[in-house]
Amino acid sequence: MLFALAYVDGWAVIAVGAALMFVVFGQVTVNDSMVANFVAPQWQSRVFALRYCLSFGASATAIPLIAYVEPRHGFVGLYLILARFGALTFLAAVVFPRTTSEAAVGQTA
Repeated sequence: MLFALAYVDGWAVIAVGAALMFVVFGQVTVNDSMVANFVAPQWQSRVFALRYCLSFGASATAIPLIAYVEPRHGFVGLYLILARFGALTFLAAVVFPRTTSEAAVGQTA
């Protein structure tokens, strides 16, 4: 969606931007449910705290990134950089190690 957002104009920006925001806010609840399901109860508060600290730290890099990239490459360059970060995150999730229950499901199928 970030790639699409880099190249649309007019009212399409509103539509693609709204769809992107739905995905982003939906992703937050998915992350929270993953922590609740895969982390032992005694560690959940620590994992949530770490996750939110990392999120706020990553969010703090947004302003300098925009200030550096936008004057040089415009919003197209900015959205393309963000799309690359998203693709790297997706690839990291794909190669993430499986849990033993996931491996067992993969063997029976």
